[in-house]
Amino acid sequence: MALEKNGLKRKGHFERKEIGSFVPPPADNGFIVMNPPHGERLGSKEELPHLYDAIGNIINKNCPDWHIGIFSSSYGFIEKADFIIEKKYALYNGPLKCMLAVGRCKSKTSSYDLPLLKSSVSSKGNSDFENRLKKNLKNLREMVLKEEISCYRLYNRDLPDYNVVIDIYGKDIHIQEYEAPAEINPETAASRRLHIVETIQSFFDINKKNIFFKLRKRQKGKSSQYQKFDKAGTFKIVNEGPCRFLVNLSEYIDTGIFFDHRLTRKYIREQSEGRRFLNLFSYTASATVHAASGKAKKTVSVDSSQTYLRWAEMNLNLNGFSTETNSLIPEDCIQWLKKNTDMFEIIFIDPPTFSNSRKTGITFSVQKDHPELISLAMSRLTMDGVLIFSNNFNKFKIEESIIKNFEVKDISRKFISPDCKRNIFHCWEIRHTN
Repeated sequence: MALEKNGLKRKGHFERKEIGSFVPPPADNGFIVMNPPHGERLGSKEELPHLYDAIGNIINKNCPDWHIGIFSSSYGFIEKADFIIEKKYALYNGPLKCMLAVGRCKSKTSSYDLPLLKSSVSSKGNSDFENRLKKNLKNLREMVLKEEISCYRLYNRDLPDYNVVIDIYGKDIHIQEYEAPAEINPETAASRRLHIVETIQSFFDINKKNIFFKLRKRQKGKSSQYQKFDKAGTFKIVNEGPCRFLVNLSEYIDTGIFFDHRLTRKYIREQSEGRRFLNLFSYTASATVHAASGKAKKTVSVDSSQTYLRWAEMNLNLNGFSTETNSLIPEDCIQWLKKNTDMFEIIFIDPPTFSNSRKTGITFSVQKDHPELISLAMSRLTMDGVLIFSNNFNKFKIEESIIKNFEVKDISRKFISPDCKRNIFHCWEIRHTN
Protein backbone atom coordinates (compact mmCIF):
# COMPACT_ATOMS: atom_id res chain seq x y z
CA MET A 1 0.00 0.00 0.00
CA ALA A 2 1.29 3.48 -0.90
CA LEU A 3 0.36 4.95 2.50
CA GLU A 4 2.15 2.18 4.36
CA LYS A 5 5.32 2.52 2.22
CA ASN A 6 5.46 6.24 3.02
CA GLY A 7 4.95 5.82 6.75
CA LEU A 8 1.37 7.10 6.68
CA LYS A 9 -0.47 3.89 7.53
CA ARG A 10 -2.26 5.42 10.51
CA LYS A 11 -3.23 8.51 8.53
CA GLY A 12 -5.52 6.74 6.10
CA HIS A 13 -8.39 4.27 6.06
CA PHE A 14 -9.36 2.05 3.14
CA GLU A 15 -12.74 0.40 2.76
CA ARG A 16 -14.35 -1.32 -0.22
CA LYS A 17 -18.03 -0.50 -0.65
CA GLU A 18 -20.48 0.90 -3.17
CA ILE A 19 -21.37 4.58 -3.23
CA GLY A 20 -24.91 3.66 -2.15
CA SER A 21 -23.49 2.44 1.19
CA PHE A 22 -21.30 5.50 1.72
CA VAL A 23 -21.52 7.11 5.16
CA PRO A 24 -19.04 9.96 5.80
CA PRO A 25 -16.93 10.09 8.96
CA PRO A 26 -18.31 12.40 11.67
CA ALA A 27 -17.04 15.85 10.70
CA ASP A 28 -18.47 19.30 10.04
CA ASN A 29 -16.63 19.54 6.74
CA GLY A 30 -14.21 17.68 4.52
CA PHE A 31 -13.04 17.16 0.94
CA ILE A 32 -14.35 14.34 -1.25
CA VAL A 33 -12.41 13.34 -4.37
CA MET A 34 -13.77 10.75 -6.76
CA ASN A 35 -13.06 9.21 -10.13
CA PRO A 36 -16.31 7.45 -11.16
CA PRO A 37 -16.53 5.26 -14.29
CA HIS A 38 -16.36 7.21 -17.57
CA GLY A 39 -18.24 4.70 -19.68
CA GLU A 40 -15.06 3.77 -21.54
CA ARG A 41 -13.64 0.82 -19.59
CA LEU A 42 -16.22 0.46 -16.80
CA GLY A 43 -19.97 1.04 -17.09
CA SER A 44 -22.00 2.02 -20.16
CA LYS A 45 -22.84 5.58 -21.19
CA GLU A 46 -26.55 4.71 -20.97
CA GLU A 47 -26.29 3.62 -17.32
CA LEU A 48 -23.84 6.25 -16.03
CA PRO A 49 -26.24 9.24 -15.85
CA HIS A 50 -28.15 7.31 -13.14
CA LEU A 51 -24.90 6.59 -11.26
CA TYR A 52 -23.81 10.25 -11.33
CA ASP A 53 -27.34 11.26 -10.29
CA ALA A 54 -26.95 8.89 -7.32
CA ILE A 55 -23.56 10.41 -6.47
CA GLY A 56 -25.09 13.89 -6.32
CA ASN A 57 -28.04 12.76 -4.23
CA ILE A 58 -25.84 10.89 -1.74
CA ILE A 59 -23.10 13.52 -1.27
CA ASN A 60 -25.52 16.44 -1.04
CA LYS A 61 -27.63 14.59 1.54
CA ASN A 62 -24.75 13.23 3.64
CA CYS A 63 -22.04 15.86 3.19
CA PRO A 64 -23.70 19.30 2.91
CA ASP A 65 -21.21 22.14 2.33
CA TRP A 66 -18.23 19.76 2.01
CA HIS A 67 -15.77 20.41 -0.82
CA ILE A 68 -15.73 17.94 -3.69
CA GLY A 69 -13.73 17.13 -6.80
CA ILE A 70 -14.98 14.82 -9.56
CA PHE A 71 -12.74 13.59 -12.37
CA SER A 72 -14.56 12.44 -15.51
CA SER A 73 -14.38 12.40 -19.29
CA SER A 74 -17.86 13.87 -19.60
CA TYR A 75 -18.96 17.26 -18.31
CA GLY A 76 -22.54 16.10 -18.85
CA PHE A 77 -22.02 13.31 -16.31
CA ILE A 78 -20.45 15.77 -13.84
CA GLU A 79 -23.46 18.08 -14.17
CA LYS A 80 -25.74 15.17 -13.18
CA ALA A 81 -23.94 15.07 -9.81
CA ASP A 82 -25.60 18.41 -9.09
CA PHE A 83 -23.01 20.14 -6.91
CA ILE A 84 -21.76 23.75 -6.99
CA ILE A 85 -18.87 23.80 -9.48
CA GLU A 86 -16.32 26.52 -8.69
CA LYS A 87 -13.34 25.54 -10.88
CA LYS A 88 -12.73 23.30 -13.89
CA TYR A 89 -9.39 21.85 -14.99
CA ALA A 90 -8.74 20.21 -18.38
CA LEU A 91 -6.70 17.04 -17.82
CA TYR A 92 -5.96 13.77 -19.58
CA ASN A 93 -6.31 10.16 -18.51
CA GLY A 94 -3.83 8.65 -20.98
CA PRO A 95 -5.19 9.66 -24.41
CA LEU A 96 -8.66 10.38 -22.99
CA LYS A 97 -9.48 14.06 -22.57
CA CYS A 98 -11.07 14.61 -19.15
CA MET A 99 -12.08 17.27 -16.68
CA LEU A 100 -11.58 17.76 -12.97
CA ALA A 101 -14.49 19.79 -11.58
CA VAL A 102 -13.98 21.17 -8.06
CA GLY A 103 -16.62 22.81 -5.90
CA ARG A 104 -18.95 22.35 -2.93
CA CYS A 105 -21.81 20.03 -2.09
CA LYS A 106 -25.19 21.64 -1.71
CA SER A 107 -27.15 21.83 1.53
CA LYS A 108 -30.00 19.40 1.00
CA THR A 109 -32.67 19.55 3.68
CA SER A 110 -35.08 17.09 2.08
CA SER A 111 -34.64 14.08 -0.16
CA TYR A 112 -38.15 14.22 -1.59
CA ASP A 113 -40.48 16.70 -3.22
CA LEU A 114 -44.22 16.86 -2.59
CA PRO A 115 -45.47 19.83 -4.61
CA LEU A 116 -48.96 18.39 -4.95
CA LEU A 117 -49.54 18.48 -1.20
CA LYS A 118 -48.84 22.21 -1.23
CA SER A 119 -51.18 23.04 -4.12
CA SER A 120 -54.22 25.19 -3.48
CA VAL A 121 -57.50 23.34 -3.71
CA SER A 122 -59.92 24.56 -6.33
CA SER A 123 -62.88 26.55 -5.06
CA LYS A 124 -64.84 25.79 -8.22
CA GLY A 125 -67.50 23.15 -7.90
CA ASN A 126 -68.24 20.92 -4.97
CA SER A 127 -68.87 17.48 -6.48
CA ASP A 128 -68.76 14.24 -4.48
CA PHE A 129 -65.68 13.30 -6.49
CA GLU A 130 -63.78 16.48 -5.58
CA ASN A 131 -64.84 16.20 -1.94
CA ARG A 132 -63.49 12.65 -1.84
CA LEU A 133 -60.14 13.82 -3.26
CA LYS A 134 -59.92 16.49 -0.55
CA LYS A 135 -60.74 13.97 2.17
CA ASN A 136 -58.22 11.40 0.92
CA LEU A 137 -55.48 14.00 0.55
CA LYS A 138 -56.01 15.14 4.12
CA ASN A 139 -56.00 11.56 5.47
CA LEU A 140 -52.82 10.59 3.60
CA ARG A 141 -50.77 13.71 4.32
CA GLU A 142 -49.24 12.40 7.57
CA MET A 143 -48.25 9.07 5.96
CA VAL A 144 -46.65 10.76 2.95
CA LEU A 145 -44.56 13.11 5.07
CA LYS A 146 -43.61 10.50 7.68
CA GLU A 147 -42.55 7.85 5.15
CA GLU A 148 -40.88 10.41 2.84
CA ILE A 149 -42.62 9.22 -0.30
CA SER A 150 -43.42 11.14 -3.46
CA CYS A 151 -45.62 8.44 -5.03
CA TYR A 152 -48.84 7.09 -3.53
CA ARG A 153 -52.46 6.20 -4.30
CA LEU A 154 -54.86 9.09 -3.82
CA TYR A 155 -58.10 7.52 -5.00
CA ASN A 156 -59.04 3.86 -5.54
CA ARG A 157 -62.48 3.43 -7.11
CA ASP A 158 -64.02 4.99 -3.99
CA LEU A 159 -67.27 6.14 -5.65
CA PRO A 160 -69.33 3.86 -7.93
CA ASP A 161 -69.74 6.50 -10.65
CA TYR A 162 -66.01 7.24 -10.76
CA ASN A 163 -64.44 3.86 -11.42
CA VAL A 164 -60.84 5.08 -11.61
CA VAL A 165 -57.55 4.70 -9.75
CA ILE A 166 -55.59 7.93 -9.26
CA ASP A 167 -51.91 7.77 -8.33
CA ILE A 168 -49.53 10.61 -7.52
CA TYR A 169 -45.98 10.50 -8.89
CA GLY A 170 -44.30 13.68 -7.69
CA LYS A 171 -45.55 16.40 -10.05
CA ASP A 172 -47.47 13.96 -12.25
CA ILE A 173 -50.90 12.32 -12.00
CA HIS A 174 -51.51 8.79 -13.28
CA ILE A 175 -55.18 7.89 -13.86
CA GLN A 176 -56.43 4.42 -14.75
CA GLU A 177 -60.07 4.04 -15.69
CA TYR A 178 -61.59 0.58 -15.52
CA GLU A 179 -63.69 -0.11 -18.58
CA ALA A 180 -67.37 0.68 -18.05
CA PRO A 181 -69.92 -2.17 -18.30
CA ALA A 182 -71.60 -2.65 -21.68
CA GLU A 183 -74.90 -1.26 -20.33
CA ILE A 184 -73.34 2.17 -19.68
CA ASN A 185 -73.95 4.65 -22.50
CA PRO A 186 -70.59 5.43 -24.20
CA GLU A 187 -71.41 9.15 -24.23
CA THR A 188 -72.06 9.08 -20.48
CA ALA A 189 -68.75 7.31 -19.90
CA ALA A 190 -66.89 9.83 -22.10
CA SER A 191 -68.51 12.77 -20.30
CA ARG A 192 -67.56 11.35 -16.91
CA ARG A 193 -64.01 10.76 -18.12
CA LEU A 194 -63.72 14.41 -19.18
CA HIS A 195 -65.08 15.54 -15.81
CA ILE A 196 -62.46 13.43 -14.00
CA VAL A 197 -59.58 14.96 -15.94
CA GLU A 198 -60.89 18.54 -15.61
CA THR A 199 -61.46 18.09 -11.86
CA ILE A 200 -57.95 16.71 -11.36
CA GLN A 201 -56.45 19.52 -13.43
CA SER A 202 -58.20 22.28 -11.48
CA PHE A 203 -57.84 20.52 -8.12
CA PHE A 204 -54.05 20.47 -8.40
CA ASP A 205 -53.64 23.42 -10.77
CA ILE A 206 -51.39 21.43 -13.11
CA ASN A 207 -50.89 21.22 -16.86
CA LYS A 208 -52.60 18.50 -18.88
CA LYS A 209 -49.17 17.23 -19.98
CA ASN A 210 -48.63 16.09 -16.38
CA ILE A 211 -51.77 13.92 -16.44
CA PHE A 212 -51.42 10.38 -17.79
CA PHE A 213 -54.74 8.65 -18.56
CA LYS A 214 -55.12 4.93 -19.35
CA LEU A 215 -58.11 2.70 -19.97
CA ARG A 216 -57.72 -0.66 -18.21
CA LYS A 217 -59.71 -3.49 -19.74
CA ARG A 218 -60.58 -6.74 -17.97
CA GLN A 219 -57.97 -9.42 -18.72
CA LYS A 220 -59.13 -12.37 -20.80
CA GLY A 221 -57.27 -15.56 -21.61
CA LYS A 222 -53.53 -15.93 -21.41
CA SER A 223 -51.97 -12.59 -20.61
CA SER A 224 -49.39 -10.98 -18.40
CA GLN A 225 -49.73 -8.21 -15.84
CA TYR A 226 -46.74 -6.45 -17.43
CA GLN A 227 -48.30 -5.38 -20.73
CA LYS A 228 -46.93 -2.80 -23.13
CA PHE A 229 -49.24 0.20 -23.52
CA ASP A 230 -47.70 2.52 -26.11
CA LYS A 231 -44.25 3.53 -27.34
CA ALA A 232 -43.82 7.05 -25.98
CA GLY A 233 -42.43 6.27 -22.55
CA THR A 234 -40.08 8.46 -20.53
CA PHE A 235 -38.62 7.79 -17.09
CA LYS A 236 -39.24 9.93 -14.03
CA ILE A 237 -37.66 9.68 -10.58
CA VAL A 238 -39.77 9.14 -7.44
CA ASN A 239 -38.82 8.72 -3.79
CA GLU A 240 -39.69 6.01 -1.28
CA GLY A 241 -37.94 6.60 2.01
CA PRO A 242 -34.17 6.56 1.41
CA CYS A 243 -34.60 4.90 -2.01
CA ARG A 244 -35.32 6.37 -5.42
CA PHE A 245 -36.91 4.67 -8.41
CA LEU A 246 -37.48 5.22 -12.10
CA VAL A 247 -41.11 5.04 -13.16
CA ASN A 248 -42.60 5.07 -16.63
CA LEU A 249 -46.10 6.53 -16.70
CA SER A 250 -46.87 6.15 -20.40
CA GLU A 251 -45.20 3.09 -21.91
CA TYR A 252 -46.57 0.25 -19.77
CA ILE A 253 -49.82 -0.52 -18.00
CA ASP A 254 -47.85 -0.90 -14.75
CA THR A 255 -45.47 1.94 -14.00
CA GLY A 256 -42.49 0.16 -12.42
CA ILE A 257 -43.42 0.22 -8.74
CA PHE A 258 -46.28 -1.41 -6.81
CA PHE A 259 -47.58 0.73 -3.94
CA ASP A 260 -49.20 -2.16 -2.07
CA HIS A 261 -45.73 -3.54 -1.25
CA ARG A 262 -44.36 -0.30 0.18
CA LEU A 263 -44.40 -1.52 3.79
CA THR A 264 -43.11 -4.95 2.74
CA ARG A 265 -40.13 -3.28 1.07
CA LYS A 266 -39.51 -1.18 4.18
CA TYR A 267 -39.56 -4.35 6.31
CA ILE A 268 -37.07 -6.02 3.97
CA ARG A 269 -34.74 -3.01 4.22
CA GLU A 270 -34.90 -3.09 8.01
CA GLN A 271 -34.11 -6.83 8.15
CA SER A 272 -31.38 -7.01 5.49
CA GLU A 273 -28.15 -5.87 7.15
CA GLY A 274 -25.46 -8.50 6.72
CA ARG A 275 -27.90 -10.98 5.17
CA ARG A 276 -28.25 -12.54 1.71
CA PHE A 277 -31.44 -11.56 -0.14
CA LEU A 278 -33.21 -13.34 -3.01
CA ASN A 279 -35.94 -11.60 -5.03
CA LEU A 280 -37.95 -13.90 -7.32
CA PHE A 281 -40.21 -12.44 -10.04
CA SER A 282 -38.22 -9.32 -9.22
CA TYR A 283 -39.83 -7.02 -11.84
CA THR A 284 -37.90 -3.71 -11.60
CA ALA A 285 -36.18 -4.83 -8.36
CA SER A 286 -37.58 -2.16 -6.04
CA ALA A 287 -37.42 -4.64 -3.14
CA THR A 288 -33.81 -5.41 -4.05
CA VAL A 289 -32.89 -1.72 -3.91
CA HIS A 290 -34.37 -1.55 -0.40
CA ALA A 291 -32.38 -4.64 0.63
CA ALA A 292 -29.16 -3.13 -0.75
CA SER A 293 -29.97 0.15 1.01
CA GLY A 294 -30.40 -1.86 4.21
CA LYS A 295 -26.79 -3.12 3.83
CA ALA A 296 -27.57 -6.61 2.58
CA LYS A 297 -24.44 -8.73 2.21
CA LYS A 298 -25.56 -9.90 -1.22
CA THR A 299 -28.69 -9.70 -3.39
CA VAL A 300 -29.90 -11.85 -6.28
CA SER A 301 -32.89 -10.86 -8.43
CA VAL A 302 -34.45 -13.29 -10.90
CA ASP A 303 -36.94 -12.40 -13.63
CA SER A 304 -37.58 -13.80 -17.10
CA SER A 305 -37.86 -10.32 -18.65
CA GLN A 306 -34.68 -8.68 -19.94
CA THR A 307 -36.59 -5.40 -20.19
CA TYR A 308 -37.38 -5.33 -16.48
CA LEU A 309 -33.88 -6.45 -15.52
CA ARG A 310 -32.41 -3.52 -17.48
CA TRP A 311 -34.87 -1.31 -15.61
CA ALA A 312 -33.74 -2.98 -12.38
CA GLU A 313 -30.10 -2.19 -13.16
CA MET A 314 -30.99 1.47 -13.69
CA ASN A 315 -32.79 1.49 -10.34
CA LEU A 316 -29.71 0.03 -8.65
CA ASN A 317 -27.45 2.59 -10.34
CA LEU A 318 -29.79 5.41 -9.33
CA ASN A 319 -29.22 4.44 -5.69
CA GLY A 320 -25.46 4.01 -6.00
CA PHE A 321 -25.37 0.20 -6.33
CA SER A 322 -23.89 -2.00 -9.03
CA THR A 323 -24.54 -5.51 -10.29
CA GLU A 324 -21.23 -6.72 -8.84
CA THR A 325 -22.83 -7.63 -5.49
CA ASN A 326 -26.42 -7.31 -6.72
CA SER A 327 -26.85 -10.01 -9.38
CA LEU A 328 -29.62 -9.81 -11.98
CA ILE A 329 -30.57 -13.20 -13.46
CA PRO A 330 -32.64 -13.39 -16.69
CA GLU A 331 -34.33 -16.75 -16.19
CA ASP A 332 -37.58 -18.48 -15.29
CA CYS A 333 -37.73 -18.50 -11.48
CA ILE A 334 -38.75 -22.13 -10.99
CA GLN A 335 -36.16 -23.41 -13.47
CA TRP A 336 -33.46 -21.31 -11.77
CA LEU A 337 -34.41 -22.65 -8.32
CA LYS A 338 -34.13 -26.23 -9.57
CA LYS A 339 -30.45 -25.84 -10.43
CA ASN A 340 -29.19 -23.16 -8.02
CA THR A 341 -27.49 -24.13 -4.76
CA ASP A 342 -26.96 -20.75 -3.06
CA MET A 343 -28.51 -20.11 0.35
CA PHE A 344 -30.31 -16.96 1.52
CA GLU A 345 -31.53 -15.53 4.83
CA ILE A 346 -34.36 -13.53 3.21
CA ILE A 347 -36.38 -14.54 0.15
CA PHE A 348 -39.14 -12.39 -1.35
CA ILE A 349 -41.63 -13.82 -3.85
CA ASP A 350 -44.38 -11.70 -5.40
CA PRO A 351 -45.44 -13.64 -8.50
CA PRO A 352 -48.03 -12.61 -11.09
CA THR A 353 -51.43 -14.28 -11.01
CA PHE A 354 -50.71 -15.71 -14.44
CA SER A 355 -47.94 -15.33 -17.01
CA ASN A 356 -46.73 -17.06 -20.13
CA SER A 357 -43.53 -16.73 -22.09
CA ARG A 358 -43.64 -16.82 -25.87
CA LYS A 359 -39.88 -17.35 -25.94
CA THR A 360 -39.75 -20.41 -23.68
CA GLY A 361 -43.35 -21.60 -23.80
CA ILE A 362 -43.40 -21.73 -19.99
CA THR A 363 -46.65 -20.73 -18.29
CA PHE A 364 -47.17 -19.88 -14.64
CA SER A 365 -50.34 -19.87 -12.53
CA VAL A 366 -49.96 -18.75 -8.93
CA GLN A 367 -52.71 -21.01 -7.60
CA LYS A 368 -51.50 -24.12 -9.43
CA ASP A 369 -47.73 -23.58 -9.22
CA HIS A 370 -47.18 -21.95 -5.82
CA PRO A 371 -46.63 -25.26 -3.90
CA GLU A 372 -43.67 -26.19 -6.12
CA LEU A 373 -42.38 -22.60 -6.14
CA ILE A 374 -42.47 -22.24 -2.35
CA SER A 375 -41.02 -25.72 -1.70
CA LEU A 376 -38.11 -25.05 -4.05
CA ALA A 377 -37.50 -21.64 -2.51
CA MET A 378 -37.54 -23.09 1.01
CA SER A 379 -34.72 -25.43 -0.02
CA ARG A 380 -32.63 -22.30 -0.64
CA LEU A 381 -33.62 -20.67 2.69
CA THR A 382 -31.34 -20.97 5.72
CA MET A 383 -32.82 -22.58 8.83
CA ASP A 384 -33.08 -19.21 10.58
CA GLY A 385 -34.28 -17.37 7.48
CA VAL A 386 -37.66 -16.04 6.35
CA LEU A 387 -39.52 -16.32 3.06
CA ILE A 388 -42.03 -13.54 2.34
CA PHE A 389 -44.65 -14.74 -0.13
CA SER A 390 -47.30 -12.45 -1.57
CA ASN A 391 -49.81 -12.24 -4.40
CA ASN A 392 -52.89 -10.32 -5.53
CA PHE A 393 -55.14 -13.13 -6.77
CA ASN A 394 -58.59 -12.59 -5.31
CA LYS A 395 -59.45 -16.31 -4.98
CA PHE A 396 -56.02 -17.47 -3.86
CA LYS A 397 -55.80 -20.18 -1.21
CA ILE A 398 -52.47 -21.42 0.11
CA GLU A 399 -51.94 -25.17 -0.31
CA GLU A 400 -52.38 -27.33 2.79
CA SER A 401 -49.05 -29.09 2.15
CA ILE A 402 -47.23 -25.76 2.63
CA ILE A 403 -49.01 -25.15 5.94
CA LYS A 404 -48.23 -28.73 7.04
CA ASN A 405 -44.54 -28.70 6.13
CA PHE A 406 -43.56 -25.19 7.21
CA GLU A 407 -44.37 -22.51 9.77
CA VAL A 408 -46.77 -20.18 7.96
CA LYS A 409 -47.95 -16.83 9.35
CA ASP A 410 -50.43 -14.54 7.60
CA ILE A 411 -49.04 -10.98 7.83
CA SER A 412 -51.33 -9.34 5.27
CA ARG A 413 -52.90 -6.86 7.67
CA LYS A 414 -49.48 -5.83 9.02
CA PHE A 415 -48.32 -4.64 5.61
CA ILE A 416 -51.42 -2.96 4.20
CA SER A 417 -50.54 0.68 3.50
CA PRO A 418 -53.20 3.36 4.25
CA ASP A 419 -53.47 4.31 0.57
CA CYS A 420 -53.94 0.69 -0.57
CA LYS A 421 -56.63 -0.57 1.80
CA ARG A 422 -58.94 -1.48 -1.07
CA ASN A 423 -56.27 -3.50 -2.90
CA ILE A 424 -56.35 -7.29 -2.95
CA PHE A 425 -53.31 -8.20 -0.86
CA HIS A 426 -52.17 -11.56 0.54
CA CYS A 427 -48.86 -11.89 2.35
CA TRP A 428 -47.28 -14.62 4.48
CA GLU A 429 -44.06 -15.19 6.38
CA ILE A 430 -42.88 -18.77 5.87
CA ARG A 431 -40.13 -20.32 7.99
CA HIS A 432 -38.65 -23.74 8.59
CA THR A 433 -40.12 -25.63 11.55
CA ASN A 434 -37.78 -26.43 14.44
